[in-house]
Amino acid sequence: MSDLRVRSLARGAEGGDAEAAAALLALRFRQGELGEERLRLAAHLGDPAAVSVACQALRVLAPRAQGLGPWVRAVGAPKFKTWGRALPWPPLVQPVCARMSLAAAEAALAVWSSPAWAAELDALDADCGILARVLPDVQAWLADPEAHPAHQLWSRYARERWVGALDEVALELLSVVCQPVAPAARSPHSRELHTARSAAQVVEAAAQALCWAEGSRSAEVSLRERLRAAALPWLLG
Repeated sequence: MSDLRVRSLARGAEGGDAEAAAALLALRFRQGELGEERLRLAAHLGDPAAVSVACQALRVLAPRAQGLGPWVRAVGAPKFKTWGRALPWPPLVQPVCARMSLAAAEAALAVWSSPAWAAELDALDADCGILARVLPDVQAWLADPEAHPAHQLWSRYARERWVGALDEVALELLSVVCQPVAPAARSPHSRELHTARSAAQVVEAAAQALCWAEGSRSAEVSLRERLRAAALPWLLG
């Protein structure tokens, strides 16, 4: 394919042309610029171009629940387990889960920090002090995991008392990053499931807070897009 054609596809993809985006992604996959694991995971998360290419190049059937709906609907742990088992499990999954759960927590932090939220709960459940410290630590790990290793992060919070509702959110977010080094971790399979489940719990808590603040379930739509925006550019970049 000529450079002129590639540039044309790139312009079309940037302009929202779905066919151009799929053609450009297919080209990158054929040329080895995009690995199969990244393509599979992006398709699982519902990127339309990735779904199209995966269905054609990898003969992957698009699942009925292709997007992030099970994550952002408050439907309980069994649904999250099902979502976790359906994930392809390359090493990419943990940073993807961390990016999405971090984005969810950041989106809901303004609600959790608000006087209106505090008025609905007791002081312990409304305290977001630990969560406010965990968020930048997870951001730092994502930016440079070697400079901020998970075992150091886990040790930093080892003596915390996780007593309030938002403390539990902070613990689940921390667990997404630290599950492989946490003392309770057992087999790789259980670590993977617990990583996805912890991320899902953070997303569920954020979805509930945002829906409460807006008085409707419509907040889930914007949260779903925020989660995709946190993960897909990194996966497909």
